[in-house]
Amino acid sequence: MKILKIAGASCLALLFVSTVAVAYSMLKGPEFASHLSREECRLNFPQEASDICYMMPSAFWPNTAFEFDIDEASFIMWAEKNEWPVKEISGKPFEIIRYAYFMKSSSEPGSASVASGLGYSYTKEDTGIYVAYDRAAKRAYYMSHTR
Repeated sequence: MKILKIAGASCLALLFVSTVAVAYSMLKGPEFASHLSREECRLNFPQEASDICYMMPSAFWPNTAFEFDIDEASFIMWAEKNEWPVKEISGKPFEIIRYAYFMKSSSEPGSASVASGLGYSYTKEDTGIYVAYDRAAKRAYYMSHTR
């Protein structure tokens, strides 16, 4: 009988710790990083990427935004690999939300306006993917949302 009480208490303690860990991971908010090299970045960016900045989602944060420096040919290969058929930007500039938009204390602009380069956007219901390459800055931008 004593063993059952100990086992029951252990199960309750494990349940409590698990619940706290899950709640923390859900409420902690998104992950931000700025101006990393590819070697410093734990995420999988193209080999040619540098000066990486990102905002990655958490359980209750459905948006993702990142940007990095890259040459145009490597950007095109990356876009093709991800099945994003980028097109030449013509007419009005391609506007894209940057990772800094989601940072409360950032002094960086919250969006980029790409006048010369490549762009792709996809929206369906409450999902969207936006990709742009700024030819003048040699910088790639990505933003997605699910709500």
